[in-house]
Amino acid sequence: MQPFQHHKSIMSSAAQIAMAREMMSSTVDKTKMYVDMEQSKAYADFRPRYSEELFQTIVDYCKETSPSLDLAVDIGCGPGMSTLGFAKHFNKVNKSSL
Repeated sequence: MQPFQHHKSIMSSAAQIAMAREMMSSTVDKTKMYVDMEQSKAYADFRPRYSEELFQTIVDYCKETSPSLDLAVDIGCGPGMSTLGFAKHFNKVNKSSL
């Protein structure tokens, strides 16, 4: 278990980012961030998450304007953190990180 992992949910986003930075070696080649498993895991573990309330607000709006939740298009999705949230509500999610 990562240090403080059991307290992660109560840590602020800034504290999570600071902890991730401390855990990463100063010898990391920053031009190749998140290309190996350790760096990718640190990113996934400490990146702030979108709240379920945000997704629910978007879903509620979509229900008012569309008869179905068949498709969501996630533009600028980066590593797909928001795509995973949309996948809980939509039948299909297309993503693009321009």
